Amino acid sequence: MRRALLVLLLTAVCILPASACSCMVPNPVCSSFWETPVVFHGRVIERTLVRPPTEIVRNSDGTTTQAIEPGIYRVRFAVSEMFRGDNQAGEITIETNEQSSACGFNFRDGGDYVVFAYRDEKAQAFATSHCTRTREVTSDATDVDLLWMRGLATAPHGGSIFGVMNLPPKGTGTQSPRILLHGPVDRGIALDAAGKYSFDGLPAGEYTISAKVPDGFRTTDARKVTLLDKGCAEIYWPLSFDSHVGGTVTDTSGTPIAKLMMQISIRDLEYPRGLRGLNTAYTDVQGRYDFAGVSPGDYVIAANEIGPTPELPYPLLYFGDTEEADAAAVVHLQPSATIENINFTMPAGWKKVPISTRVVLPNGMPATGADVSAYDTKYPWSGMPATAMVSADGSATVEVYAGRSYYLVANQNGVQQHCAGPVRVVAKSGLPTQSLVIEHNWGNCLAQLNPKFKAPR
Repeated sequence: MRRALLVLLLTAVCILPASACSCMVPNPVCSSFWETPVVFHGRVIERTLVRPPTEIVRNSDGTTTQAIEPGIYRVRFAVSEMFRGDNQAGEITIETNEQSSACGFNFRDGGDYVVFAYRDEKAQAFATSHCTRTREVTSDATDVDLLWMRGLATAPHGGSIFGVMNLPPKGTGTQSPRILLHGPVDRGIALDAAGKYSFDGLPAGEYTISAKVPDGFRTTDARKVTLLDKGCAEIYWPLSFDSHVGGTVTDTSGTPIAKLMMQISIRDLEYPRGLRGLNTAYTDVQGRYDFAGVSPGDYVIAANEIGPTPELPYPLLYFGDTEEADAAAVVHLQPSATIENINFTMPAGWKKVPISTRVVLPNGMPATGADVSAYDTKYPWSGMPATAMVSADGSATVEVYAGRSYYLVANQNGVQQHCAGPVRVVAKSGLPTQSLVIEHNWGNCLAQLNPKFKAPR
């Protein structure tokens, strides 16, 4: 079961951010049914919240925090229909995470549900989540999953493979996309007016399915599908222009630069720097990059989009040899065209220098275990600043690039995060030791650079 940390302060309540639930759309019932060991229809008769023991943690500022791990709900159902699984008792208990951010399913007392449950080997119990086809039944007589499962025993033999492809824009080609099937039977079918297709009445077995698209377009490669009797597979085919925007990135000596993050964007004033990023790519060992399947339009290409990192001593550079987004050259792409000369020459790499810091708590004691980060003031949004860990005596040395301006911050992690800074410095050799005091009760010290920032009470 996925776990996150829920925090209750003794003087106030604070919930630390948890990762949002992220999962694929569940497969259709004719596929999910065969993949799920327990499937039933039932009513909730009891919910029990079970949590691990709480823990009292002392924070760096002397306050205490009651740390409570999120729990699980054990949900007992009265089973009205058992479609998969062996259950003779008329009741079954299913577990689900308490937090929706951990994909827990929010059952309600007395609710009527169709439940798709899997075996949680760690907990030695059956569990379900928001990522399955589990859902509340609003109409017993018209629920599509229930109707399909109730009719399964008398349904005719054979399976189906179906899906959809986004159609080419009108006027861009006359050839109609086709879906081709090879296996126990071979078939081909054209998309309908909505871009849908379906192969029905197929014998069980392994199939290879592919798509033939018009000239000037591209889609994904052929895929293999193992089809069960009375089962199904749903396959979506993305369609894009067979176009490319690419080039090379080298330094001033002509040496290729590898592992540099490139970004293709369109101008949009609603986004930072007036650019909305569409896709990223990384340069290979030859310094080459390629954006494939790009729609026709006007684009801005950036090299080293994340800004300088400890491994890559280069600025963010836009095509047109500028560091300013407003001055970037526009790359115009025609339908299904290829542009291969969007090349970059990065300026000479910067040289590293050390900055010594001393990080202490408000009482002057060393902030052992804290970490120091140096954010280039031109790229404060960078996700890869230079960092160093604070030693037992409170010291830390972070390596940055000479002549660049930085915000120095320190964070002491734990149940409750505290931070120090930002302290602004210009990196150079012989810089005095920089003092940082862990004194703020918020996690992101750079937040106070925003004029609208209000410190938490």
